[in-house]
Amino acid sequence: MDVSATEIQFPTPRQILAVAAQLYLRPLASILLIGSAWVGAGLWILLLQEPLLAIVAFLALSIIEIISQVMARGDASVFGPLTRANALLCALGAAFLMGPMGLPFLLQIVLMFGALCVGLYFTLIFKRLLRNTSLPPVIVPYVLLAAISAILIPYGVSNSAHHFGWPVVEVVSFIDLPRAFLLTMGGFLYSPWFLSGAVIALLVFVWSPAMFLAGMIGWLVGALTSMGLVSVGVDPHWPHASYNFFLSGMALGAVFFLPGLRGMAVAAFAGMICALFAAVLRIYVGPSGIAYLPIPFSLTLFSGLLALDNPALAPGLRRNLAWFDRPEDAWIKEAWTRKRWGELGQLLAVPLVGPVEVVQGFDSKPSHQGAWRHALDFQRPPVAPGERRGRPSLLGEPVYSPAVGEVVNMRNDVADNPPGVANYGDNWGNYLILRTGAGKHVLLAHFMQGSIAVAPGQQVDYASYLGSVGNSGRSTVSHLHMQVQATGEPGAPTQPFSLANYYTFGGDNSNTRFWHAAGLPGEGEIVEGARTNPAVFQQLTGTGPGRTIYAVTVNGDVPDSVVSTGPIIVESRLSEAGTYVLTSSEDAEVEYRLDADAIRVIRTKGSSGTAMVMAMIAAPSIPYCAQPGLQWTDVLPLTELQTLQYLRKFLSPFDMQVFVTVACECLAVPDQAYPRLAIRTRPLKRHPGLPISCTMTLAPLRGATRIEAEYPSGSVVYDNTSFEPRSM
Repeated sequence: MDVSATEIQFPTPRQILAVAAQLYLRPLASILLIGSAWVGAGLWILLLQEPLLAIVAFLALSIIEIISQVMARGDASVFGPLTRANALLCALGAAFLMGPMGLPFLLQIVLMFGALCVGLYFTLIFKRLLRNTSLPPVIVPYVLLAAISAILIPYGVSNSAHHFGWPVVEVVSFIDLPRAFLLTMGGFLYSPWFLSGAVIALLVFVWSPAMFLAGMIGWLVGALTSMGLVSVGVDPHWPHASYNFFLSGMALGAVFFLPGLRGMAVAAFAGMICALFAAVLRIYVGPSGIAYLPIPFSLTLFSGLLALDNPALAPGLRRNLAWFDRPEDAWIKEAWTRKRWGELGQLLAVPLVGPVEVVQGFDSKPSHQGAWRHALDFQRPPVAPGERRGRPSLLGEPVYSPAVGEVVNMRNDVADNPPGVANYGDNWGNYLILRTGAGKHVLLAHFMQGSIAVAPGQQVDYASYLGSVGNSGRSTVSHLHMQVQATGEPGAPTQPFSLANYYTFGGDNSNTRFWHAAGLPGEGEIVEGARTNPAVFQQLTGTGPGRTIYAVTVNGDVPDSVVSTGPIIVESRLSEAGTYVLTSSEDAEVEYRLDADAIRVIRTKGSSGTAMVMAMIAAPSIPYCAQPGLQWTDVLPLTELQTLQYLRKFLSPFDMQVFVTVACECLAVPDQAYPRLAIRTRPLKRHPGLPISCTMTLAPLRGATRIEAEYPSGSVVYDNTSFEPRSM
């Protein structure tokens, strides 16, 4: 008998902490719209001030997990943190109302279990109702059950507040506001005491200063609005409901919308609206206690999302879909994406093979004006640069789909014009309209008569042949017209777009190529669609997970921030999302994503002197079309590269300079003589702590074999001395 096979495997401390975080910590933190386990641990301090509520919370969360496992049949938990939070609050609410009733403990447990199940039931209903919207259920299911309980037991809240010794809060002047804030902030967790307010304020501030600032703005504006109502004879008895002001300002100003100056203005507006909701509720429901539930917060959040999640009504506000993350991190991630890809909407490939010139661009005469200003016209460039004559004709050249989508409209029977003559009766001539996956419509016009090779309803991608360039419609010389529009009718008003994955040409040698992930070429600029280099693509996509050891060599004087002094162990793995994640023994990490056009760094963690951050600087992106001499630019977030990261992240949404642009160049690509890919990167502007250049050499399977960071008076070299492949 194999004794080792029958030994009991005890969970490791890390596994125990992970389970505790999922079951008992994150559900509490999610009440504050935070996904952090340590914030949840801090909130237990509030519950422990009333032992009965702490016991109920522990039992409730344990029962929720049992129900979750039964519903999932042991495969996985079916309840997320928000679902658990709603059920937990329902159980706490039941325990709070039953406190002064003197019920037997067993009966209290039964009632608590019933409230918990009803909370889960309401939560699942709301999740179903809101599944096709961008509205989150948050704590609405709990609010619904709590309101029903308050209606059935009109004086239950006031009796329980007296039973548990809730303090009386009066605000007569501005000097009373700090005391009111600290005493009432824990009200949503049935813990209105000084310690609770201080703990919540500290936890929110440490997690996200932007959330704390937005919450404080919302609370102050809400408090001043309530005091204004009192001064004109309306008495909403607002202090114990004022935590709603904080939650509303925090949620709309920094959580569901990205933080920033606009976000703080939204937080102030949210505090005012929430105070009005709370006053109306308190006046019309009387002393039932309903007004002190998070109902004003729920009303403010839903109405705010419906009103502000519309660019036409709130230009500049950006919705945060990753709202459980730290808001500053979400802002940096979104801003990094915009810096890389721009804000011009739909991305389109160059639909022609070989170099073409933009002969008419956005908002240019004679025809790209007004509602039709977002369009590009392509022709072949002149044989001699700068000459307008001697331009090769595009007539008969193949046109390929600029996007993945469906053909929705077309015309193929308009005769081509003789050179120099236009057909003003058929403006678009032979045209084709595609509907992309994003719901946009792309119009391509002036095809050769009878050349369109696709039909409405047909699916196309970037390799699909659509037809040939002609000279039909309003066209005196063969060219291709391309625009994006909102509808599928020819001639509809246009919308912004940009080109993706293309070259431009410049420098002293016109053969020098610059690669662009996305951009809008200007009129007169020559562009060419980028084509994948098979050797580069194979090497970048064939790098496998494994364990690498790097030796470190320091030459000359380097900044104190360079912390690498000895052998570094780097573990690489593939995430569930298919990204490469590299973690080093320096407690640093970098994540690469394989996009359709390039491999890119999308996340990093670590100080500026670690090998992982050096790898990000050396190759923030590598296009699959790389060839020796190819140049391109990218941006890096300084918040991840320098000291004072916490302060920089807090200030980043408020227009602080947090990105640095770097110029990249391909030095070598794999071939039979030298199976290596080499990339060099230089910051366009000097920044403290960053090298003046960084070079990375990559080999098949192993990945980075050498990283060399050059400083004004020295260098740091990371050499791959060992690589051990691992299973996928």
